[in-house]
Amino acid sequence: MSNQTEEAKLAVARLAGKLGGVEKASRDKELGTHFFDPAWQKKHGYKDGGRRNVLSGSLAKVNANITRNNPYQRSAAGKKGGKAVTDAQRKYQKGLFDPKAPLQKRANLMRWGIKIDGIRVPFKNLSSDFVDYHISFGTKTEYWN
Repeated sequence: MSNQTEEAKLAVARLAGKLGGVEKASRDKELGTHFFDPAWQKKHGYKDGGRRNVLSGSLAKVNANITRNNPYQRSAAGKKGGKAVTDAQRKYQKGLFDPKAPLQKRANLMRWGIKIDGIRVPFKNLSSDFVDYHISFGTKTEYWN
């Protein structure tokens, strides 16, 4: 490979990696090792990864450490993230800017009614002003609980 260009070297390395990866994966599957071993999955698998981090407290420690040492960075990151999410929602008409959202809110109200102080109020008993207000501004109430 010494006389090859950089692109050719990268192409050969990519091909070798793909071939080796497929071969190793099929061998692991046959033998039931690594990814295909239930014990390995339990220790390294993604399935319980988030739960493990929460239950062990490591996620809370990392979060507290960032908040304690860099509160301004956390605030700036939150504002940038919030702005990015809002801009994306506006661009793709999702979330806050979804034109179907008012129709969905109305349909949910018609289906579930709303629970106020533990008492379910059916849609037919709601005033039109309340329905309009709820659809426009929302109340963050789950209809099905």
